[in-house]
Amino acid sequence: MVKCRNSFQSMVLFVSLILTGHVLASGTEDELAEWGSDPADQAAEIARDYLAAQLPRTFGLRHVVLDQIGQAHVRFGQLYGQIPVFEGQVIVHVELKSGSVRGVTDATLEVALADTQPQIQAPEAEGIANSLLRLQGKTEASTVLMVFVSEDGAAHLAWRVNVRRDNPTRGPADWMTFVDARDGKVLLSYDNLHTRKQTPPPLPTEGTPVMGTAYTRYVGAVELPTEQYLDGTFGMRDPVRGNNYTTDMLDMRTGDGALFTDADNLWGDFTDADPATAGTDAHFGAGMTWDYYDQVHGRQGVYDDGKGILSRVHYGRDYVNAFWSGSCQCVTYGDGDGFTASPLVSLDIAAHEITHGVTSATADLTYSGESGGLNESMSDIFGTAVEFFAAAFSDTVPDYWCGEDVWTPLVSGDALRYMDHPTLDGRSIDHYSNYSDGMDVHLSSGIANNVFYLLSEGGTNDTSGMNVAGIGRDKAERVFFRALTAYMPPGTDFKGARESTINAALDLYDQGTADVVASAWAACGVD
Repeated sequence: MVKCRNSFQSMVLFVSLILTGHVLASGTEDELAEWGSDPADQAAEIARDYLAAQLPRTFGLRHVVLDQIGQAHVRFGQLYGQIPVFEGQVIVHVELKSGSVRGVTDATLEVALADTQPQIQAPEAEGIANSLLRLQGKTEASTVLMVFVSEDGAAHLAWRVNVRRDNPTRGPADWMTFVDARDGKVLLSYDNLHTRKQTPPPLPTEGTPVMGTAYTRYVGAVELPTEQYLDGTFGMRDPVRGNNYTTDMLDMRTGDGALFTDADNLWGDFTDADPATAGTDAHFGAGMTWDYYDQVHGRQGVYDDGKGILSRVHYGRDYVNAFWSGSCQCVTYGDGDGFTASPLVSLDIAAHEITHGVTSATADLTYSGESGGLNESMSDIFGTAVEFFAAAFSDTVPDYWCGEDVWTPLVSGDALRYMDHPTLDGRSIDHYSNYSDGMDVHLSSGIANNVFYLLSEGGTNDTSGMNVAGIGRDKAERVFFRALTAYMPPGTDFKGARESTINAALDLYDQGTADVVASAWAACGVD
């Protein structure tokens, strides 16, 4: 049975610190220079020492984010002995200049287990998950032993079973199922398709960075970052932006596709008749998303490591979807069926899917329940932000609608989702009073979507009738980005998101701005 996760708990348990994981870094050059060659490691050390004295539990370092206002945010995952605790995290906020801890976001969970020896072994747990899901076609599964804390506070030793399918006829699947390691009961199961697993593809041969011209389907004629090879040909690869590159799947559902190449560096023809047209939209979208996160938030790439992503277009036949895959660092786009959707390579969809990667690399919001709705909303918010950012470089007409360029191409004037009026689609909600357990995350995303719109432009929530003054889109983007990367743990619910955005507004601006943030959430039923 699928259950939602609405946890933002703060408890206390026991013992030492274990440092593992990777470090992400951005931040001001002046602050970083004061800390020498490795400020992220020093911030992690300060956070580790602080936790050892103040919060006696076991943790593993996940990553460090150095932000643009001189602070480090050090995320630790909670462990019970050596077993990871699902959604258990603590974030230590460190001032770079003084080297002091300015605060802690404690989302750790209370755990008490009689023993940590599973009665049900991994293969049996895989069988239980497969029996529940009944996915047709060949699947693969991987298991991790974890501690799962249910909504009633009970701790369970559980197997997290990730069942995946990459099938040439049935398409992708990616499910997370938690199976109690003692009695085999299914504790939670959710569709995690946006992080479908596959082997990272090799990068193509490097060439010289050049700029081509693209005749895209959705954003007009634009300059397109490409590269030139020794034989004079060109490839749809961008060495300037971490080697972003784009391939043609040729209607296949497996593999990495073939790199788009060209003889004259002129790409597409504004229509679907040229297969390169879809590639130009996807490639341009990846470049604009890179530039937005870099220039606005100081983040270079999904993982802030200077590495680009793969964009795969023409996936399958009439595939009406697009999705993000974390392990291959790639976005995959279907061509649509011509009725429900045209090729799903529009700018806001590209940025939406790439932002799923950013969310996974930072807050790692669980893709179920309220945190799942927030996960989707983060992608809608920053998909919209990239659309506004890219208006200076293309014929894009930015708005607060999602997927309007691709959705029902035979019907004009509609969209997949509406941030200004979420209920216009007849399914999404804009107020917490209408939320229910098990609601599709794409529909519950309307709550935070409307909060962002009201913050950006001001206006009235359609359900409550409450009016919000607004703070401007630029401020709203920065507030939500900081909340996502600095304050939100995996199990964040809507109240937790409210708290996180208020804290972000206080960090970046002032009490007045934070009060407007609070009023926007109140208008949408969260206070």
